[in-house]
Amino acid sequence: MPTIYVGIMTGVSTVYITKAWQRQTSPVLVTWVIFAFATVLALWTALSFGEALSVNVPNLLDIPVTWGVAAVLVYRRRDIKFFPAEKLDKWLTALCLVATVVVFVEWLISHDHKHANNCIQVIMSVAYIPTWRGLYKADKNPEAYGVWCVIFIVSALAMLMGFLRGQDVAMKYGIRATVCVGGVLLLMVRLDYYLPTFALTNGTIPDWLRKKDIGA
Repeated sequence: MPTIYVGIMTGVSTVYITKAWQRQTSPVLVTWVIFAFATVLALWTALSFGEALSVNVPNLLDIPVTWGVAAVLVYRRRDIKFFPAEKLDKWLTALCLVATVVVFVEWLISHDHKHANNCIQVIMSVAYIPTWRGLYKADKNPEAYGVWCVIFIVSALAMLMGFLRGQDVAMKYGIRATVCVGGVLLLMVRLDYYLPTFALTNGTIPDWLRKKDIGA
């Protein structure tokens, strides 16, 4: 199973990092900086808690993905967004960034591995909110189904593997990732399929469809 994870996530990370490099996506730098540090801290605390690396492979593979995307965005710093445009999203990402640092310092002092890991899972969940809000308000879907579907499947498998092996921390990481990525997929489906169908069946046209028609 770990070998399969490595192969799949290597392919997915290559695709997503390439899209970021080619400016085909518009991720927010701070969000990926949070993910980059949080994934390292999540794995570090999980291993310190005594969990096996073999069941935390998804967490391990998330590290090069998040750091790779963050590095590309830093390189592209002239034409990327450091913080989200929306005021609420800006405050949420700033809060998550500060919270990550606070949890890290508190963990170094207390060595409470499980508490630190739980806090990181909460922070990573909250850090998804700007992405969800952005997709909810978007005029069109900026994300690729292939990448997010694969991440969802890998996250679900990680959750299952953690459950079967009795590794609570790995299971919680998988649950958090499955729910967060599942939310992204649902919002993508809403954009591409539900809203157009709703417009046809109810005789109403959403603003984003109307703008698209005018632009044509």
